[in-house]
Amino acid sequence: MLKTIRISKDIGLFTSINYLTFPGYNDAEDEIERFFNFLKDCPVDLIQMRNLSIDPYIYMSKVQAPKGRVLGIKKLIKMIKKEFPNIKIGYFNVPKEALTEKGREQCYFI
Repeated sequence: MLKTIRISKDIGLFTSINYLTFPGYNDAEDEIERFFNFLKDCPVDLIQMRNLSIDPYIYMSKVQAPKGRVLGIKKLIKMIKKEFPNIKIGYFNVPKEALTEKGREQCYFI
């Protein structure tokens, strides 16, 4: 993935990532540091914040909790905007109209 992002940026393509978030993990200090190191190494144009959508008890029983204080997702987003002002942050869902046959003719997917 890193090589693909680098090549895409080198040839001038718009790049985005889906960032699967789980509160208490992605917004912990050490995870934020790792994510920021990634963004410095492989700058992207857009981060699409996505909820991991997993049972929290299963996830927490399988994945070791990160170290450091948990700052909150809102704080994480503010930190991204401050540290990387050129990166856009978004969350895109398909409109419900696009889920019908008629809607597919009128809507497009990003």
